[in-house]
Amino acid sequence: MRQSKSIATRVAAAVPRDWAVAAELAAAGLRTDCPVGSEELTPTRLIQDSYSRLGPRLIYQQEVLTIPYRHYDIAAGGAPGPAQTVRAAWLTRSLDGFVRQRALRLMLWEPHGWHAPYVLQLCGEYVPQIIDDVLVFATGQLRKLPDLAAAWHQFAADNPAFVSLCFARAASYWAEYRAARIDWRNCPARRALILLTGRRP
Repeated sequence: MRQSKSIATRVAAAVPRDWAVAAELAAAGLRTDCPVGSEELTPTRLIQDSYSRLGPRLIYQQEVLTIPYRHYDIAAGGAPGPAQTVRAAWLTRSLDGFVRQRALRLMLWEPHGWHAPYVLQLCGEYVPQIIDDVLVFATGQLRKLPDLAAAWHQFAADNPAFVSLCFARAASYWAEYRAARIDWRNCPARRALILLTGRRP
């Protein structure tokens, strides 16, 4: 029971306050599947932190969002309406890349302004299939949603250090795994980040 409360508290801190009821419902169907001895991974490091230092707080419409870099939480059953949106966002931070990709696809089915940090973070990670899904969204659906694009661009303007970190992470993974095949200017993560943030590295 203590763990459920802990999950509920963490999920509520990762979404805007007006999504608190949905966060509570989303957390009700989550449980932690943390291997013994790995508790320190849940969730002390946040998405805005680098390996060497803590990043500035993430701000969305003057609210602080506390989003873990990774967690061991898994879904047990479905979630209704807005709770599903919250749960999908939360599960994009799962340790399992397949869970992250399914959660991203579900989240982008009905995207919201506060989803920006979740999607930007995925662009700075190492799963090309997820980045390809983000690029499809950025070049298609996002262009048809100018209010959403404006909200994401505003998030980027309010959180320049986080955006720079996402570009740096994307460049690092590109240099390590894709530089021999793809020019940096055409790197899917870079292209997606430019479209999502309205900024260039």
